[in-house]
Amino acid sequence: MTQNFKKLAIAAGVSVGMAALSMPSHATITGSVGEALLVPLVVYATQDVSGYYANTYIQVSTPGAIGFDDVPNIFVAPNTTPTNADATLFPLDADLQSKTTGIIHWYWFDARSIHRLDKPLPVTANDVVTIDWADAAASSGIQYDGVAGYMVVGTETARRGEAANFDMFGDAWLAMDVTALDGTEAVLASIPVYPLSDGVDAEDADGEPLLTITDSVHYKGGIPNAVSPLIAGMRTNRSDGIADLTAFDLTLLSRLEPSIHVVWLDQNLDEVDGYSTDIPVDVYDSDEVACSATVSIENELNVIWIDEIGVDGIPVDADEIFFAQTSESLCIPNYVDAAGLNVSSFVTYYIDEYVDTDVDRPESAGVAFTLVWAVEGNNVDTTIGKDWFNYTAFGQTMLLGHERALFRQ
Repeated sequence: MTQNFKKLAIAAGVSVGMAALSMPSHATITGSVGEALLVPLVVYATQDVSGYYANTYIQVSTPGAIGFDDVPNIFVAPNTTPTNADATLFPLDADLQSKTTGIIHWYWFDARSIHRLDKPLPVTANDVVTIDWADAAASSGIQYDGVAGYMVVGTETARRGEAANFDMFGDAWLAMDVTALDGTEAVLASIPVYPLSDGVDAEDADGEPLLTITDSVHYKGGIPNAVSPLIAGMRTNRSDGIADLTAFDLTLLSRLEPSIHVVWLDQNLDEVDGYSTDIPVDVYDSDEVACSATVSIENELNVIWIDEIGVDGIPVDADEIFFAQTSESLCIPNYVDAAGLNVSSFVTYYIDEYVDTDVDRPESAGVAFTLVWAVEGNNVDTTIGKDWFNYTAFGQTMLLGHERALFRQ
């Protein structure tokens, strides 16, 4: 690192430190450069009975240069912004001039945050690589068909506990191939990718991983053992010694069509002493009518299938949905209006603070989004649940959660 770059890095560190003290609420950040990446849902599945197929594709690009004028950069990539000494577009990042120094490494974890697979991939400046999850999982010789998980992508240098030596962008898509059913080609929905800082690893006085806003990925034995999107995600604590809660909204679009809520947190909540994993929620419709329920959120990755009624009034068993780990029957304030039209809804989740050591800096964070399936059913057979997939039209989209931020209890 040149002296000029050291000065810029120090300046960025001061800015990040000031942001930590003020602890502003903010919307989640996607699309910005990061020193590591969090892909909160990575799954593939086959259903022989229905011909149903799903897969996740992750694309990682490594820019040859990143400047310091983009404000998010200095927060989500404080150790590598800018990527060259003079903060100019050229020359390109020296660490990406050779595939021996430019190496990304992806890690896949299951919903309980247990490491299952990982692999290095060489990259160069202005390079792009695509990870086909079904192909990567199959090539390992281990079957993870229908198993929901998430992925962390980092640099090879960070595996040694050092700071990342270059930065990266990420995109991801969930592909639903329904060609066998209705002639539709693969239907894509984007999966949000969150940038993470990845500085020198440190531990607290008890030897536990110490995550900070300048180092949001901690490694043990070359594998991430603690990850939190402290800048890019929604914060789930204030660390001010006072009990707080995080509130966020997830869309239901139409209660007559299925929705999938994905809530990723940086801890398994059922491992937090005395913490209730029955999360209270309020469900609102477009007539401002509300009702209350609870949703069980125990894992780091929680995939919640919501389909109270089902297509044509036929309930659907969560076991038949390829990656649903929990099936929740939310209350329905009103699902059709006077004219018989579908009414859109949204759900507000209230998550109690699960860590607060009163250190006046972010200590935990999470992300949340909705996958909405627009389905038109046809000839649904109530005797065979999987015939729910016998439809005439299918579409899907992703909607980011709406962060209401932190509130006093």
